[in-house]
Amino acid sequence: MVFEPPFIDPVANQNVDPATSNTIDLVLDDIDTLLDDMEITVRTAHPELIGELVVTGMGANRKISYKTSSLLSGFASISVEVFDGKDTRSTSIPILIGSEMTPFEGFLAAHFGEEELDNAKLTSPILDPDKDGILTVI
Repeated sequence: MVFEPPFIDPVANQNVDPATSNTIDLVLDDIDTLLDDMEITVRTAHPELIGELVVTGMGANRKISYKTSSLLSGFASISVEVFDGKDTRSTSIPILIGSEMTPFEGFLAAHFGEEELDNAKLTSPILDPDKDGILTVI
């Protein structure tokens, strides 16, 4: 029998205000495991911007609640990991606190993980990290 990892519906980039409580709807699926038995772990590499991460709900519909800093704005993300007892699936949810995300920032948030986003050589719009002769911004 081949086991499949759990599935996480894509979550849109989040634009939120500082000093707010926020909730993200998370929809899960798994053909091999009871949905109530899946373990969900959430974390952020930016606790100065996002705090009080809590997962609630049962079955396919879960909610991630968090609070944003009242003193700082900026870009952060929430890493979500779902474990079904055999396989793991993870995703990153980009969070922009206090301002609008540019199209380039939205592209980066949608296609790069936390470690990649912290690497200026990969995310700089004026560099060519994959050496294809095309600047990242293009």
